[in-house]
Amino acid sequence: MDLVALGCALGSGLAMSLVPSIFKRQGPSAERQMGLQLGGSLIAGAASAALLLGLGLPLGGRLFLLLAVLTGLGNALNGYTYLSVVLHRGPVSVSWAVVYTSAVLVAVAGWLLLGEPVRLWHPLGLACFLGCLAVMAVAVRRTAAKRGGELAPRKGYWFWLAVALLAGAANGLLMKLKDQAPPVGNHLSFLAMGYAAATAALGLGSGVRGTRPACDRRTWGLSAAYAGCSLLGLLLVLKGLETADVSVLLPVQAGAAIGFGALWAALGGERPSRLAYAGVALAVLAIVLINLGGRAILGGR
Repeated sequence: MDLVALGCALGSGLAMSLVPSIFKRQGPSAERQMGLQLGGSLIAGAASAALLLGLGLPLGGRLFLLLAVLTGLGNALNGYTYLSVVLHRGPVSVSWAVVYTSAVLVAVAGWLLLGEPVRLWHPLGLACFLGCLAVMAVAVRRTAAKRGGELAPRKGYWFWLAVALLAGAANGLLMKLKDQAPPVGNHLSFLAMGYAAATAALGLGSGVRGTRPACDRRTWGLSAAYAGCSLLGLLLVLKGLETADVSVLLPVQAGAAIGFGALWAALGGERPSRLAYAGVALAVLAIVLINLGGRAILGGR
């Protein structure tokens, strides 16, 4: 992976690592969570559209825009099910580790479906990433036990966790496939259409469920922060995918998000355990090995 793509992956991981804390500050009620999801999508979509129109950038063809809509719906589904449902219905140590395995699913799908090469150090890098998830999951569980334990899984926990995992994996593939759908539009066009679809879907879902989204000053402030992180994170992913394989960029981004997340926890006054430090070390090692790449052992080009 070239330096630009690596910088994009690390920057995206940094931006996305801030999102969970934003949702925690909003409060667990369905009304407040839906307000944050809707507000963030609306602000990010409006900002994307304003920049797109103001700069006169190309929209892209029908297939490109269809992929944008599907990606937006997938992002909304992934974000809502994990951040607003799963995190409040069961053990975080389990859901956190499971949902991050979407990066591994994306890598495998990139190899199998997109013909991306499997390079010498890639399998070991992904093994280190999975080891990081396992170690960090144990660290989170032990920390929670000291504070009174984690939530027992409630109704819908496992189902929505599976939905979040699959939606996250599908999004990675869709963002790479857009470059194979000429005429290709600008990244901002892709995001503007995706956020518009996400806003419409969340609004419809809110109406069907009879949930009245929160609309207070706190919600709008956190929505703006969420929109900024989401927009920046996705823009960097799209930029990085111009030159990098999805099987490389998405695992590196996920590893960076884990590392930065641990850093924010430490800066926030938490005392990471030795297991947590070991998990971060494995994430860093995974990033290094994936970037080393090496010769192609399958599907080389």
